[in-house]
Amino acid sequence: MLLHGSVYRHSPGSGLRLPYLLLAALLCALLAAPTALAGDRPLVIGCGADRYSKAKHYLSFAKMAPNVWITEPLVYRGDDYRPRPGLVESWERRGHKYRLHTRPGVRFHNGAEWNAAALKRALEINAYNRSETLRIKPDSYRIIDQHTLELETAHPTVHFAGFLSHPFVAAYAPGTDFINHPVGTGPFVFEEYKRGRYIKVRRNDNYWGEKPPNEQVIYRFLPDPQTRLLALLNGECDIIFPVDPQMLASLPPGGPYKKVATPLRSYVVMSVNWHGQAPFDLLQDERLRRAVAYAIDRQVIADTVYQGLARPAKSILAPWFWDQGEDFLQGYDHDPAQARRLLKQAGWQPGPDGIRVKDGRRLKLRLVSGFPTGAELKPLPELMQQMLLAVGIEVEVIQTDDMGMYYGSYMAPGQGDLFLEKSGNTSPTPAWLLYLLYHSDSPWVDSGYKWVLPGPKFDKAVERAQHSDDPATVRAAIQEAQRVLVDETCAVIPLLFVANVYLTRPGVKLDPRPRGGYERFGYARLPR
Repeated sequence: MLLHGSVYRHSPGSGLRLPYLLLAALLCALLAAPTALAGDRPLVIGCGADRYSKAKHYLSFAKMAPNVWITEPLVYRGDDYRPRPGLVESWERRGHKYRLHTRPGVRFHNGAEWNAAALKRALEINAYNRSETLRIKPDSYRIIDQHTLELETAHPTVHFAGFLSHPFVAAYAPGTDFINHPVGTGPFVFEEYKRGRYIKVRRNDNYWGEKPPNEQVIYRFLPDPQTRLLALLNGECDIIFPVDPQMLASLPPGGPYKKVATPLRSYVVMSVNWHGQAPFDLLQDERLRRAVAYAIDRQVIADTVYQGLARPAKSILAPWFWDQGEDFLQGYDHDPAQARRLLKQAGWQPGPDGIRVKDGRRLKLRLVSGFPTGAELKPLPELMQQMLLAVGIEVEVIQTDDMGMYYGSYMAPGQGDLFLEKSGNTSPTPAWLLYLLYHSDSPWVDSGYKWVLPGPKFDKAVERAQHSDDPATVRAAIQEAQRVLVDETCAVIPLLFVANVYLTRPGVKLDPRPRGGYERFGYARLPR
């Protein structure tokens, strides 16, 4: 503030005035001792658009994109994708009945005790959610003692504890407004939220686990990727994400930033509407679905769009997941000649402009790009558009966000042929992702996956994985499910396994490995 106050001038022979000497001394002291500054200022993180929902049936506020760790998973996900103790310290199963034991000595931010009653409330709140997968019988809850809750699941699985690792299953202090002012047990305490602008949290000095190094963390919502990048380069942010392929391509060489990449834990796939109604019924023909899959050059996408931070994928679940590998799948190599043969067999002939036609109908597909947002996937859809054009398929690209894609105008009503998604299997439950997206009994069916469902053979394979805790049985079951999904029906077209990339200021130390299954940006360390 002194720099913007009175200006002190030096007159020849008059000597420096005392305030100038004090200011100079202060500046020298600040430059010589940056440690104090780094410790006193907040960590500032620039993230994408504010996509928080406060709807009771889809409450994502402060938990999803970004998860600011006011709440924390009830069960943690280990690096080996097995459930690890968290707020739920241990669990036992007898048939469909589970006993969950809460970690003693943990308190909410307001001092309330974390116990069996609070766990029951957390599970009941989660049951409001449209993505609810726990399927707990509501009349089965029984508090055994202060730290023990018993319940029974309506959905048969031996991997129930893994479901508790999802951030949606969050614990809030009893009697608090969990929608507008969440009070959790996590390493950070809610401070302030301005929709579309920022969310502020401060350190929970009474946290039961590892305490974060930062006293305050500010997450700024910066939807435009270039604005987000400039905020980092100008020193207004310490970390930015998401870093989409276009941002990677625009990075100035040797600039004031550092790239931090995770392992290849995310996947990019296209879900296929093969049960659609006109005009989105073309992919009912299996030959056309396979032609689309063969027309795409995954290696080119990995090398050019993701600059080597990706690799072609045959499967949806990563090869290291439950040691399943990828060799069990035939998959789809880049084979445009085979794509053309399949199109010809299906009766599609090149038209005057190169687009194939059949019975007077042009071969035109709609590709909807929307999860996590269409902006994060650019220019992948446009590149695939050109690859499909090369075999005579016209593609209309629609860019939206996740709510628009699933619950808005496209996937739920079946208004598209191909749905592009970048996501990850965030659960230690082996069949969680396969069940949630593609099983006919999934609670997400109405969000649009009903157009993709591979059928009874797939369902049975997923159920075998859910009902067994034998690793060999689980592995064989999730392999069989993916064979049906990819090789037999081509209901899903795997594209890539990709790294998540973050940009930081030089000197910021950010561990890209998820802790407990999710990024903990608030634990980054500022330069000293």
